[in-house]
Amino acid sequence: MKKMVLGAVIGAIVVLLFIFFGGGKYVSKLGVETQHVGKRLQKVEKRMKKSASEAQKKVEKTASGVKEKVEETSEKIQKKVGSTSEKVNRLLD
Repeated sequence: MKKMVLGAVIGAIVVLLFIFFGGGKYVSKLGVETQHVGKRLQKVEKRMKKSASEAQKKVEKTASGVKEKVEETSEKIQKKVGSTSEKVNRLLD
């Protein structure tokens, strides 16, 4: 119980000293700096979102191009395999 009362008294003294020596200035300065940091963080967040959406569009475009190329190549391969199997069948007959 003594420790709790002693802690409350010391806490009250610290708060009074903080106020007496201009603690309000420090708190207001901290608030202003926090606002500046928040504004800068918002700018960075906007840039990151814009970059992420641009990257996503490029990836989708690249993926669709690759898909088309793969489909074209597979069609060519299927045709060649079909013609080769026909030739083999003719030779075997």
